[in-house]
Amino acid sequence: MNLAAIATILAIVPNLFTVVDQAVQSVEASLANVPGISGSAKLQAAEQKVHAFLTAAGTDVAALANLSAVLTPLINAAVAIFNATGLFKKSAAAPSPTA
Repeated sequence: MNLAAIATILAIVPNLFTVVDQAVQSVEASLANVPGISGSAKLQAAEQKVHAFLTAAGTDVAALANLSAVLTPLINAAVAIFNATGLFKKSAAAPSPTA
């Protein structure tokens, strides 16, 4: 990793938590009622939103590549917090078929 990528990451970190939270909430709001949508599909959508924001903000591509390893744990942590606080409601499980 070069010095420019490190400097970019350090500049992003203070805002990264806000960007991740907003992306997770946006994805949950738009996909919560989609039947059969998986958590991994939501994770991928949130990662894409964060990448799109950072790219639009002019973030160095090398920094984005290095940041990818950090995004998944951050998004998972945000989802866990939102679930624990009740902000996100788990969808009701489909009833089991009876024979």
